[in-house]
Amino acid sequence: MPRRTASLLCVALLSVNAALPAATPEQSRTLKLITEWVQGGYDNSAQAAADERKQIPDELRHRLMHQIFIPVEAPDLEGHLVFQQSSIDGSLQRDRITRLGLLQFVPDETTGMIRQRELNFRQPDDFKNAHLSPEKLAGLTLDDFTWDAGCDFQLTASSQGDRVSGPIGAGTCKFVSEGLGKTLTAEDEVVITPTQYWFLGRFVDENGTVMWGNASDEHVKMDRVASLETILAASRGSVLIFGATRNTGLETARLLIGRGDQVFAMTRPTSDTAALEQLGAQILSGDALNREDVARAFAAAMPRAVITTIGCSRCDVPPDYIGNRNIFDAAAETGVARIVLVSTVGAGDSIEAMPWPVSWFLGDVA
Repeated sequence: MPRRTASLLCVALLSVNAALPAATPEQSRTLKLITEWVQGGYDNSAQAAADERKQIPDELRHRLMHQIFIPVEAPDLEGHLVFQQSSIDGSLQRDRITRLGLLQFVPDETTGMIRQRELNFRQPDDFKNAHLSPEKLAGLTLDDFTWDAGCDFQLTASSQGDRVSGPIGAGTCKFVSEGLGKTLTAEDEVVITPTQYWFLGRFVDENGTVMWGNASDEHVKMDRVASLETILAASRGSVLIFGATRNTGLETARLLIGRGDQVFAMTRPTSDTAALEQLGAQILSGDALNREDVARAFAAAMPRAVITTIGCSRCDVPPDYIGNRNIFDAAAETGVARIVLVSTVGAGDSIEAMPWPVSWFLGDVA
């Protein structure tokens, strides 16, 4: 895949560092507009739908793309920084994330414009969904990245102040395709307005034939579809509870919702969910013993944390092991790092602490 690829999902994190190169008034104006405008959630669904409706040939169609921009602090890197993450379906599942890195906006003393540079993580797997844990970005230095200065964009604001735009280096951004046995050259331009983020994002061979990206001259037209506040709320994620209809699970849901958290609860179709619904929890019907049900719950809730209180000593198939294993597997697959397992005295290494009459009944489960 080319060094600069079109994003399906971009998560952007912007930061200002005090140690910027001295900026001219024009550079300051351009940088201010970038900071104000590049925020919130974007997609090109209107453009993709129009291509479909017009039955445009495949090579001229624009793929559906989603992108979000979120301000964060990254004090050891200069300029305005954008953490970008791409996924094949717009989700946060780790196995569907295809690309991530940082965009860096700094005044360029040579050109008098704002330079947009792409920084690529040396260890990308370590930074998947890093927007959910901003502390992971706090210690980043240039040693954590690779980049190609030939692929820098040079951006400047229009005289009317209604757009920021600029091209990639002419003929300087190249990619060697082993599959094609060719050297490809980037043809690209960025256009930013108060509610839009556009780019070309294509590579051509030595004959000018488009080998990757869209062959039309129409930009990928990303429109803002969600405010920054909406994206921030979604990025914080929810809490997903298994076993929330009574006792510890229900009380935990009550406490979480009471402090302002969004709570999802996966319950069996036969469970009484009246108390949860009254609290305002989002109900997801399913069975923890079913891996597909659990995967659907994670996809719907996109949780930052999971709580499981499931257990049943009288069930034909006790969910304690199989159900929790399905939950742990789904968490690993989607990158959820925090799971609270409500267990019992006597589980694991504490088996000796369990009273013997209880161990006679619950020993196998524990």
